[in-house]
Amino acid sequence: GDFAIALTASSTPEAILFGMPNQGGGAGGAPDSAKYVVSEAHASLSAELIIPRMAGHPDTPASSPNTEDDEFPGSSLDVKWTQDGTPTITVTKSHVLIENTTINGTTQIRGIRQTAPATPWTATCKFAIVPVISGVNNEWCMGMLLHDTISGRYEIYGMGMFSVNELRLGRVRQTSLTAFSSYATVGHVAAYKCMSGYLAITDDGTNLLYKLSIDGYMPLTTILSESRTTFLTNGPNRFGLGVYQFQAEAHLSVDWFRR
Repeated sequence: GDFAIALTASSTPEAILFGMPNQGGGAGGAPDSAKYVVSEAHASLSAELIIPRMAGHPDTPASSPNTEDDEFPGSSLDVKWTQDGTPTITVTKSHVLIENTTINGTTQIRGIRQTAPATPWTATCKFAIVPVISGVNNEWCMGMLLHDTISGRYEIYGMGMFSVNELRLGRVRQTSLTAFSSYATVGHVAAYKCMSGYLAITDDGTNLLYKLSIDGYMPLTTILSESRTTFLTNGPNRFGLGVYQFQAEAHLSVDWFRR
């Protein structure tokens, strides 16, 4: 929000009011500079105010982004993304919304993906999930997507509900977009049905490391780790964002995706 700084010169108080950027999310994060220039408050006062830098905020875009990075500006998906399945994609207000509202009694993965770089790499996203239906036998998982185009296999890593009515961190595997294989969950996260946070996957050339940070300031913690070819036979050569669902709608909102 806004705040005021009162400066005194020649015994005459002069107030300068200026706004600080909202750090709440997306590309409108913390400033890249610690210097703000305002109009002169008094002839003997400089127009430059040096304030503490807010660098390091997790939502601050990189000064030199990688080609895979996306802050989702504008109103359409960048051409570097390929859609998997038939998700409903909406790009607005520096977010992408990935939805699948088709419930037809089959397991489904829907999402967007792009070519992964040579290892090692780490991909990170800031996400929010809002499921519509939950309960036993209404399964879903939303977050990051991995794909091995040679074997055709997929993984979704993120937050979900897996045959129990509570939120868990987990990973779903399918041998195709519609053929379920298995899932693994990591403990009870919360009894709430919507959540936001930061997910990351690292492919170090040998193992896949699945990571989580609730607020972006806490270090990304490795939740799962295994060989990169345990399920994705040749290792992942595509990465991105996606949803898995069975008898439940899926709605995933992502502020940004970065490598």
